[in-house]
Amino acid sequence: MEHLTVDRKLFLLGLADFSGGQVLQGLPLFEVFLDLHFRTMAALVKNAITAARPSVERNLKIALHYARAELTPPKPSELGQVASGFNNVLTSFRTGRWKQLTVRDAWINVLVGIEVGCWFFVGECIGKRHIVGYYIPNEHH
Repeated sequence: MEHLTVDRKLFLLGLADFSGGQVLQGLPLFEVFLDLHFRTMAALVKNAITAARPSVERNLKIALHYARAELTPPKPSELGQVASGFNNVLTSFRTGRWKQLTVRDAWINVLVGIEVGCWFFVGECIGKRHIVGYYIPNEHH
């Protein structure tokens, strides 16, 4: 493989004439390399976005579907189902029916409980605007 000089590389890229190493458009060599670098990076980013777009659109469509179904608050007509769900949980604890849950159902219940707890603590952090402690003005440490 032949060692290419800067002038030869620029000529092959069409950025310089080979008659004396003069860079076309009168740009200094550093600016030509910088321009070439940014054009290359822009092309790479554009190709990455183009390649990822179908997958992102498909996943976003699925996420929005579940967000609409799961994150909407209950309607007034569904409040009766919420109350009966709480009553079912209390009844299963009183009667011992919870002992007959499958492992899958038990894990789902545990994960839902963890999720509710985590969202509670995230809401607390958002409400107090700090991860630890509350901001109390005029308190000296």
